[in-house]
Amino acid sequence: MVIHRIICIFALTAWPLSAIAQDSSESVPAVCPLIAQLAESLMQSRQNGASLQQGLNVSGDDPLMREIVLSAWEEPRYNGPALRQQVVNDFRDRWHLNCVRAGL
Repeated sequence: MVIHRIICIFALTAWPLSAIAQDSSESVPAVCPLIAQLAESLMQSRQNGASLQQGLNVSGDDPLMREIVLSAWEEPRYNGPALRQQVVNDFRDRWHLNCVRAGL
């Protein structure tokens, strides 16, 4: 299940995303792809019907992760695998772009 994959990815980082984002020693190429991957997994869960509570449980107390969850659940669910995948890809790329622009 995708929600379990998200939990594993998040646990493997061993650091809250907001702490990584604020650490200037962490390079943009290392942080932004991680944020993009988490955004992709969360939107995939959203499109597959996971509940908002499941997403919030994954985010824990991390404010950046929580923002990604809330942003994903603000988007509607779509029918059809091609449209769902396009929504997932767009969401992932939007978060990646915003991270790069912010210089995280």
